[in-house]
Amino acid sequence: QRREEAYAAEHDRERQRAERRRKEAEAARLEEERAQQEEEQRREERRRARQEEKRRRKEEKARLRAQQRRDNGEEDEEDEDAGHSSPDERDTSRTRRRPPGGVVREAIRNDISKRQHWGESVKGRVSHDYKGFSDADLDRRFGLTQQQNSGEKLMTEAEVLAML
Repeated sequence: QRREEAYAAEHDRERQRAERRRKEAEAARLEEERAQQEEEQRREERRRARQEEKRRRKEEKARLRAQQRRDNGEEDEEDEDAGHSSPDERDTSRTRRRPPGGVVREAIRNDISKRQHWGESVKGRVSHDYKGFSDADLDRRFGLTQQQNSGEKLMTEAEVLAML
């Protein structure tokens, strides 16, 4: 009977140790899950912060671009209105670079009828009269016209701007 009691006591201790190991393993697993969740939350917070920073930089860049456009538009008008009184001012205006097409763009912007003309879509207004003709056919058709007009010269940019 003592052997049975010793055996039962040993069995209880073994069962308690196994239960303790199981609880410790469960606690370690829960702790690891909690650590993973915290790490995921930190990643998500960093991702949101990066997105917010990117959005803020984009808005700032757009604001600066708009401000620069307003400033450039005002400076161009001031330069045209003020005129150049000294050779130094003329030299500085020549060295300042304008964006490509800036003069034409400014002329169109100031003339409402030109803005409406260039703002309209050509969809449905393109001629299909010569659709399907080869280059050789078109050269034969329009080559004579171009040869007759070869004495004429094209307009210069200054003449075009004067017309605008």
